[in-house]
Amino acid sequence: AVAPTPGRVPRVPQGTTSPPHRNATMYEYRLPQSVYVTVWLFVSVALAVVNKLVLSSFNFPLILTAWHMVVASFVTFVAASTTDWLPAVQSREVDFVKYFTRVVPVAIAFVSSATLSNYALARLSISFVQMIKASTPVLVLALSFVLGVEKMSAVYLQIIGLITAGVALCCIAEEAFDNAGFAYQAAACGAEAVRLVVVNLLLRDLKLDPLSSLYYCAPLGAFVVGIAAVVVELPLLDVDDVARVFPGMILASGLLASCMHLAVAALIKNSSARALTFAGVCKDLTLCIFSVAIFSAPLHAVQAIGYGVAIAGTNAYKEYRRNQLLFDRKGLATGMCLALTGRAAQLQAAAAQAAARLDAEGASAQGEPSSPPAGGGATGGAIV
Repeated sequence: AVAPTPGRVPRVPQGTTSPPHRNATMYEYRLPQSVYVTVWLFVSVALAVVNKLVLSSFNFPLILTAWHMVVASFVTFVAASTTDWLPAVQSREVDFVKYFTRVVPVAIAFVSSATLSNYALARLSISFVQMIKASTPVLVLALSFVLGVEKMSAVYLQIIGLITAGVALCCIAEEAFDNAGFAYQAAACGAEAVRLVVVNLLLRDLKLDPLSSLYYCAPLGAFVVGIAAVVVELPLLDVDDVARVFPGMILASGLLASCMHLAVAALIKNSSARALTFAGVCKDLTLCIFSVAIFSAPLHAVQAIGYGVAIAGTNAYKEYRRNQLLFDRKGLATGMCLALTGRAAQLQAAAAQAAARLDAEGASAQGEPSSPPAGGGATGGAIV
């Protein structure tokens, strides 16, 4: 037998048919969920703060985004060559045709969102950018309704109203409102919504893990944004602009961006849905606190209330996606209470089983062969 080299995918010796033992990957060294949440929280907050510091004295968002994409391309290439952290890349899930027909649209939306967000961050405070980002689920739902991916429901309408009202309060109370900055961030949210919907439509059957997706998207992003940076921003760059920002800050920004992708991959793989929701709320609140403490960004009480409403709507959207049948039967308020108390999953499973039994009984009454009860995907039934 050939002993596997640590960090590499073992090869099957010639003449054998049995698969090799899998190496322990970055995902299999299980740590407590709190470790993954803490690391991701620290890296994501540090990245936002460093980017804001860089853009405050080096107002070249295209160059910064292109740098992020170059570093991400290098990191994922090294990881794919030396580790088994990118299973979709190593199993060659994406061929030439799939890359141009499925991955390229996602990559364009991804790099558009990142670039526009940096443009907005150069003009707006970190806290206000986060408040506008809370509107992304509304745009995702609107696009999904138009494309027929999702069906309109009363709960969805309530969630849309909740998020819209919260974001509207944040915008009305913003003292340092910038029209161009708001437009950039709104466009970034639109690009992110397109990315999420396109991923659901085009990449669902490819089973791309987060790092493999970055492996395919980052090089194209570096190429496209790099050309735009050379044409638009490079002629405006002079020695004084470079001197105003410490080179180590730009280097740190690129490394933090890549570390954030690694942290996201580990967090998604090793944490529960509840931990992901908790981490997202903690990140949003921490960024608001840092925005006020470090950059003296104005934060009105009405904004705090509006952002709280928007966060509640965003989390309701996530819970509804996980427990749709429960929310449709019990309503938004009751569904959220059950989700927060941890009873949503049990009731959702019970409702699905009851619905399956009713479908089976109805099929038997009509003289049709009945299928065994399934765990989900049925409609109807009652929740006890």
